[in-house]
Amino acid sequence: MPEHLGGRVRVPLDSDLLPYARRMTERSAKPGDEALFQLLGQQRIGTLVTLKRDGRPQMSNVGYAYDPEARLIRLMVTYNRAKTRNLRRDPRASFLVTSPNGYAYMIAEGEAELTPITTDPHDAVADELVVVFRGFQGDHPDWEGFRNAMVAERRLVVRLPVDRVYGAAGRRLSGSPRTGSAPAGGLTPGTA
Repeated sequence: MPEHLGGRVRVPLDSDLLPYARRMTERSAKPGDEALFQLLGQQRIGTLVTLKRDGRPQMSNVGYAYDPEARLIRLMVTYNRAKTRNLRRDPRASFLVTSPNGYAYMIAEGEAELTPITTDPHDAVADELVVVFRGFQGDHPDWEGFRNAMVAERRLVVRLPVDRVYGAAGRRLSGSPRTGSAPAGGLTPGTA
């Protein structure tokens, strides 16, 4: 029988589903877990989450560079994008990365800092934009053209110091892959 909890319904887990639920359980990482920082260093694309004026999240998939010594995420943006306007108004941000198979994920939180807009192909911001690009794309075939484009597009760098992390390291507790048929009721193990 479902149990009502303040507007939510708690449905007891069918005993037939218990082995599948246990297999799907991941070890949650403790804040500061090095496995999460390793995931951040291994990926190149993440999701920046900023806050809209009405408080709802605004999300953008972005390339980024991560500096593990400084625990700093850097990404490039243009001055007039929603994410840039949101960060000017409220610097709180979250950043999500996942492993390719989706079993590991981490969320980094912090207060973003925005550099000035680059105005010269050889100013400090243009140099930092090169660092960001190299972090997620590697070398560019025409760095001078890249630098000029950054000025023309009115780009800047978002620096997100990582103050807090949480997530899952993506290791299944049982260590065994999903096998067998679906339990009674048609739920396929590993799906929701």
